[in-house]
Amino acid sequence: MGTVYMKKVMHYEDPTVKLVNLGPEEEKGNAMTKAAHALMKEASGINYQGFIEFRDVVCGDADIVVADAFTGNALIKMLEGTAGVLMGMIKDVLRSGIRTKIAALLIMKPLKEKIRSFDASEHGGAVLLGLKGPVIKCHGNASRKEISHAILQAKDYVKADVTGTI
Repeated sequence: MGTVYMKKVMHYEDPTVKLVNLGPEEEKGNAMTKAAHALMKEASGINYQGFIEFRDVVCGDADIVVADAFTGNALIKMLEGTAGVLMGMIKDVLRSGIRTKIAALLIMKPLKEKIRSFDASEHGGAVLLGLKGPVIKCHGNASRKEISHAILQAKDYVKADVTGTI
């Protein structure tokens, strides 16, 4: 389902798929993860690359990261919290003295561009696949911008007939 979405909406030619696990070894993980891994290894039509550890999710090693709902939600919340703390630390450092304020002026534009790629409001929401139609999940505290992008995301989903293809 993720492969269909990435191909039809995000225009990836052959997106890589990895399954979240505690490590790369096949003997690691709970029964559900091991069963999912076995099924995904045998599945046709997806570019399954095995396991991905939690720490590697943000490294870009996979186009699609598969997890059960609890694990996926916990992972996203942990990443959001970590990003918020890191941003606060960076701001504190860049505001700490005259030299760091000058440095901030020099790096602000490229830094903002990098940070934007992690900004949930730039991407809309999380797509829930396998349902009778498009469902884009946003946080209860989502901004207008995030809701607007989620609506555009749903529009692209419908236009690409993701549900019909799945």
